[in-house]
Amino acid sequence: MEHHLLVISNSRPSYARSHLIGHVSLADLAAGRLQDLASLQYSAVVLHSYPGPKGEKGPMATLLREIPAQVPIGWIGWGYDYYPDLIFGDPTGDSQYLPETRAILRQLARQQTIRKCADFRTWSPHRLRRRLARSMHRAHDLTGVHPAGLGATFDRFSLFAPRLPREYALVAKKFSESIPPFAEFHYRDVETYRIFEHLRHSGSLSPTASGLLVGNAAEPVVNHLDALVSLGRHGVVFPLVTFPGAYGNARYLDLVQRYFRKRYSASSVVMREFLPLKEYAERINQYSAFFHAGLRNHGGWNISAMLAGNRRIFLRSENPLLSHLREVGAVVHEFSDLAYSSQLWAEPFDAVERRQADEYWDLQVAHSDSRIVNIEFINRLLDCRNK
Repeated sequence: MEHHLLVISNSRPSYARSHLIGHVSLADLAAGRLQDLASLQYSAVVLHSYPGPKGEKGPMATLLREIPAQVPIGWIGWGYDYYPDLIFGDPTGDSQYLPETRAILRQLARQQTIRKCADFRTWSPHRLRRRLARSMHRAHDLTGVHPAGLGATFDRFSLFAPRLPREYALVAKKFSESIPPFAEFHYRDVETYRIFEHLRHSGSLSPTASGLLVGNAAEPVVNHLDALVSLGRHGVVFPLVTFPGAYGNARYLDLVQRYFRKRYSASSVVMREFLPLKEYAERINQYSAFFHAGLRNHGGWNISAMLAGNRRIFLRSENPLLSHLREVGAVVHEFSDLAYSSQLWAEPFDAVERRQADEYWDLQVAHSDSRIVNIEFINRLLDCRNK
C-alpha cells in the first residue's frame, strides 16, 4: 500500500522529496492560505514544530480540527513550542526569562510602544501612562512567544518527539493522562558532523584560546545579561566578550551590550555577520568558553561545535540539556563550578577530560546519521492509523 504523508514545516525536509509526500509551509498555514487542505489525500501528518498562537482560534488549532480524526499526527517539537506551556506551566513564556533579561524586555516593550505611537504627543497624559503601563506586560510579544493552550489539543497527537528524552519525562509529569507516546526524530546532519570531525583532527585549532562567547543568537531566551552577572558574582575578570547576533532581536542585544559595558567597563563585540557553517564553527572555536544562561534546551549547534574543539561549555543547572550532555559523556559545566575556580573557563582540557571528550565524540559520530531513527518515526506514525 502506498502511503501519502503530509509534512508541515518551514521548508521541505530531505525525507519529504518523494511525490508521495505532500508539503505545507508554516508560513502558508499562518497566513491562512490553505484553502483546500481537506481535499488532500494523506494517511498521516508530520508537524515540524507547533507555531503560535496556540489557542483555540490559532491557525494550528484550526488545522488540527480539519484533519480527519482517524489520521495520526506526529509532533516533532522544537523547544520553543512546548517548553512554556508543557514544562514551565506558563503559556506566556515569561518564566523562561531571568530578572536582568526581564528588565531589558520591559524597557524594549516601552520603547516599542512609543515608536508605534508617533502621534503620542497629542495624547492626554492619562492615556499615555495607561499605554506605557500596559506595555510592561507585553515583553513576550517582542520575541514571538504567544499565549499557548496546548493542553486542549495535546491528546490529538499520536506521537510526540521532543528534542530530549528528559524533556518528555518533564512533560509526562504534568500530562500523564493525555501525553502521546514518546518518539525520536533527529536533525543530525552527516555533513555537519564532518565539519566537526575536521575541526577535531585537522590541527587547525589551537589547544588554547581566549575570550568568552555568550549565547548563540540575539534571543532573550539566552538570558545574556544574567549570564554575565553570574560570572561577575563568581569573580570572573572579563576578557573580550563576544555575542553572536546574526539573527534574533538586534535591539535587545544592543541593550545587553550597553548594560554590560556600563556595569563592568569591559570590552564586548557583537558577531552580526552570517558565515558558512565551517567558517562559523572555526570562528567560535577561537574562544575559550561558551556560556548560555537559558532555562531550556537551546543553542545545540553552537554547543556541539565548541565541544568538537574541546572548549568549555557552561549551562544553568535547570537546563535539561546540561543533564543530557553529562549522561552521554560530554565535558560540560554549570555556572556554579566557577565558585571553585573563577578561571576554570580559561583552562584547557586535562588528559582525563581529553579522553572523555574523545569517547563522547566517537559516540556522536557513530550516531550522526539520523535517517534510520527518522524512518522508524514515520513507520510508527503510519502504524498508528491501523490501531
